[in-house]
Amino acid sequence: VYRRRIEDTPRKEQELLSLQRDYVNTQKNYESLLDKRLNAQIAANMEKMQKGERFQILDPAQTPQKPFRPNRPRIFLLSLFLGLGCGFALAFGVEFLDHSFRDIDDLERFIDLPVLASIPKIITEEDRKKINLQRKVLLIASLSAVALLIVLGIIHFFLFPLDFWIKR
Repeated sequence: VYRRRIEDTPRKEQELLSLQRDYVNTQKNYESLLDKRLNAQIAANMEKMQKGERFQILDPAQTPQKPFRPNRPRIFLLSLFLGLGCGFALAFGVEFLDHSFRDIDDLERFIDLPVLASIPKIITEEDRKKINLQRKVLLIASLSAVALLIVLGIIHFFLFPLDFWIKR
């Protein structure tokens, strides 16, 4: 009997080691499940506590000292120069592409022959009225544009006073 027990000792030792290993694995599994349960309970309690709780701002957002965009002075100057450039380019283009004869000398240079006679333009009373009306319309349009620019300048001055531009 003792001899058999002594011979069975290594096998029993292997079974004991296997049981201990299974026990340790089961114990670790149990502890991880307990941790998960505890974390779930803590999370549930935190949600219950925070339902009516108000949050405090720890670090409030800071407003910038000057705006990043748009750079209004640059936009204003750029639009001014672009407008003037486009106006001059348009006037130059119209003048360059206009090939009409304005006087007798233009015609003589073009055909390389002398002009024998020219018929002067006859202006009737009706033509004078049309010319006067066109001048009045042009004058009113010009004065309206100038008045509009002045009003826009005044509005801009009151919305953005000089100290607004100096700070930038």
